[in-house]
This record gives sequence, C-alpha cells and structure tokens, in this order.
Amino acid sequence: MEKSDHTAPRAIIFSHPRSGLHYLRCGLYLLEGGTESYHNFWSTYDVLYAHHVPQFPNISTEQFIQMYEEHDVKIILLLRNYHQLFPKTVYPMILNAYVNLAPEKLKLLHPDVDMEKALNTELSDLDRFGSFAFDDHKYADLIKFHSTLPSSINKKIVFYDELMSNDAMLLEVADLIGIEYTKDTVDMNKIRAQTKQLYAHSGHFPSPPEGKPFGDVFHGLLEEHYRSEFSHNVYEQYLKRFEGVYK
Repeated sequence: MEKSDHTAPRAIIFSHPRSGLHYLRCGLYLLEGGTESYHNFWSTYDVLYAHHVPQFPNISTEQFIQMYEEHDVKIILLLRNYHQLFPKTVYPMILNAYVNLAPEKLKLLHPDVDMEKALNTELSDLDRFGSFAFDDHKYADLIKFHSTLPSSINKKIVFYDELMSNDAMLLEVADLIGIEYTKDTVDMNKIRAQTKQLYAHSGHFPSPPEGKPFGDVFHGLLEEHYRSEFSHNVYEQYLKRFEGVYK
C-alpha cells in the first residue's frame, strides 16, 4: 500500500478502551490493501486514534478544531454501550484466575495470545492484559467533545454494536474517510479473521466470556447517572439506544 501524501491525518477515531478500536482501525487498514504487521503499521497509520480528548501543552482544543477544519480531518466517535463496558473492570481478576487455576484455558480466548506475558506475575495487570477498566469521566468527556464539535467538522458516530453486526458499517466509515476499495471483491470474513490475528499480536488480551457481575439496580442507576450528565438532545443522540440493553 502506498503511503498517504497527507500532512495531517485523514481521520481520528476517538473511543473508550474496549470499544472496538482495533477492529475498526485494522479493518480500514486491511480494506485499503494494508499488509504490514501490527507493530509496523499501528503507530504510523494516518487514521489516528485517541482514548481522551486532545490535551497537549500550549495547544488548546480550539486550535485542534481549527486544524481539523483546515485539513478536513474526519472525526469519528466509536461508542460502545456503557452497560457492556463497566463489567469489564472485573476482567483482569477473571484472567488472573485463569492464570492461577487453568492457564491453558487462556489459549481458548485466542490461540495466539502472549502466554509468556500473561504468566509473568511481575508485570502489572495493565502490562499483561491491556486496558479493561471503565473510566466514567473519560467516556463522558469523549461524548461531550464530539457533540460540541461545530458543523464545519466532518464527524460521525459509529456504534460498536452496529460495527460488529453489520459489515456495511466498516464500508461507511471507509467512504467517509475516502478509502478506495472495490466493493465486489471485499471479503469481510477475511478482514475479520485478519483483524483478530492482528489483535492477538498486539499484546492485548481478548475479553473472557461475557458475564453479568452487576444487577438490574446497578444498571438502572447507571442510566439515571447518564440521563443527568447530558442535555436531552445529546442523551437522545448518543445514549438513548442503550437504555435497558444489559439483560
């Protein structure tokens, strides 16, 4: 794949960890013919990513927005149901249980997981398994940032559930960014398989089988929290679809 001539990124994907970033970013890369290994392309691919709003010394958010406008940088918010994200805070404990009781079961999550790193108890959980913890402030800040971007910014919300269940969503994002592909020859099954392979080589661990560690009362309180956190219009646009979606 030829390198882009852009001096600025073509797009920036903002997402909370465990929201499908690897699938979206790797999928876009593969869709336009990328062939490099994970470690060769992840840090250089010009569809950038961020897990928090822009925060750099001496550069204001307004200056970032001016850069987005000037270079027509597409801004994508990849948003996952907070009901699904919150339980993942307990997953490092579950993965440690695998390590201590049945480490061979970790290979069932994906055959290419880094067992040596997972079994190294001298490392932190973050270094061994990657990020799982849900950060309420970061999640809310990303939504507020995206919702307040002016209409001059070419922006899009991509919902995790749609991305994972509808192959057309990846193509929609590719169209937004201007990625060229031949629709009739796109093999989404191959892209999904290659993405899983790239993810396993990234050093991150797939989530263990989904559980439901929190009850209805807890999830009800979460919904009340987010209804009070945002204006009605923002809540309706970004979060309304998640009401009751945890059972």
